[in-house]
Order: sequence, then C-alpha cells, then structure tokens
Amino acid sequence: MVGIGTDNASVMVGINMGVYQKLKEDNSTFVPVPCVCHSLQLAIKAAADETLPRHLEFLIRETYNWFSHSTIRQNQYKLLYKTINDGHNPLKIMKSCGTRWLSIESVIFRILDQWLELKTLFGIARLSEKCYKAEVLYQIYNDDQNLAYLKFLKPILSEVQAVNKAFESNSANLCKLLSNLSNLVRSLQKKIINPNCKECSLTIDIEKHLHPKPYLGYSFEKRIEEIKIKPEYETILRNRCAQFLITFKTIPIKTP
Repeated sequence: MVGIGTDNASVMVGINMGVYQKLKEDNSTFVPVPCVCHSLQLAIKAAADETLPRHLEFLIRETYNWFSHSTIRQNQYKLLYKTINDGHNPLKIMKSCGTRWLSIESVIFRILDQWLELKTLFGIARLSEKCYKAEVLYQIYNDDQNLAYLKFLKPILSEVQAVNKAFESNSANLCKLLSNLSNLVRSLQKKIINPNCKECSLTIDIEKHLHPKPYLGYSFEKRIEEIKIKPEYETILRNRCAQFLITFKTIPIKTP
C-alpha cells in the first residue's frame, strides 16, 4: 500500500491518532489523498475567512433567517417585490450549509438578483419593527462595497462549483478531472498575475508577480465604476479580493 484516499475527517487524517498517521508509522513514504471536493470546500472557506469581511457571511445567513420562520415577513416581502417588479414573484432566499461552503454560491445568486428589494425591505423593517438585526442588515445592504464583494465572488464560486461537480460525477474521465482542476487554478490566477509573467502559473510565487490593479471580473469592475468610491477604499477592496485568490491558491489540494 502506497497511499490512501480519504475524506478530511480528523479520525482519518488527524496528526495524532488518525488512520493515516497509524499507517505511516510502518511506511514513511505513505501518501494521503484527501477528497478533492471537500478540499475545495475547505479552501474556499479558509480563503473567505482570512480575507473577506466577516459581515458578508452574516448577511447571507441572516437574510435567510429573517424569512425562515415568519410567514408574515415572507408575505410582506412578496408584496414589496411584486410592487417593485410589476407583479412578478420573488424567488425564495436559500439557506447556505455550514459544512458545504460552496452552497453559498446559489444563495449569493439569489441575493444579488434581489439586492434592491432586500435593501428596501430592511430599510422599512428597521423602522416599522424597530429591530436591531434589520438595522444591521440594512446598513450592510446599503454599503455598495458589499455588493462589489459579492459580484467578485459570484463568478469565482461558479468556476469552483463546476469543478466540484465534475469530481462528484460517477463517470468522469480522470485525466479530464486533473485538467479541470489545473485550469481552475490558472483561471483564478490570471485575474491577479501580471500578464507579462512567463512563469508556470501552477508553481509561481504569486505575490512576486501581482498585477498592480488586477481586473477582477466584469460585474465587479462595472460596479466599482458605478459607485465611484474613494481611491484608498478601492485599493483596500481590490487587495482583499486579490488576497482571497492568493489564499485559495496556496491551500494544497492533493490529487491521485
């Protein structure tokens, strides 16, 4: 036996009593191959936790919670949405799963699609219900930088989710899977690396070749142009987004 494919549970890969450590005692070259799908989940979550504002996850979680146990609030929002959108009904705000961070992708899609309506709702609720949570949510929705962060995340999560689903397939081509994973890394790095860099994107030290003003996606760039924030705030926003991509790249994801 030269290696073991496993999930990332501590009972399997724990550094003290994990199955991998026990097997490695008899074979120093023993190789663990963690689940790629789970590793992608962990890589995205770790990158978000380290680089993005914490209130973004609060926004996503509490927007769902606002409606989850209240039919009255759901009906109030439905009426507001139909008033703004010529009688059309809103799509339900979905719940993100804490153990599957990529589930946040579909939630972000819904929130972005209903950003104006949700901001309007919480602007009304903070006054009518005198609710602190509604006040906090309104302030988050009212900050255009938060909208820019989500517009930055949306296409990235879509790319990662596509690779994740490919690895979940029961009939995938192994060579194609490796190619998909490599292409994902290259695609994300391309957003922040200086285009004049000729080194291999899979082994490069990214921070030595960062673009001074990376292009972070059409939706993000368009939003930045629209809100016209101060240059120093834009720099901070761009740096945090770039650090998200750097952190995601530097988290090792082993493949067989």
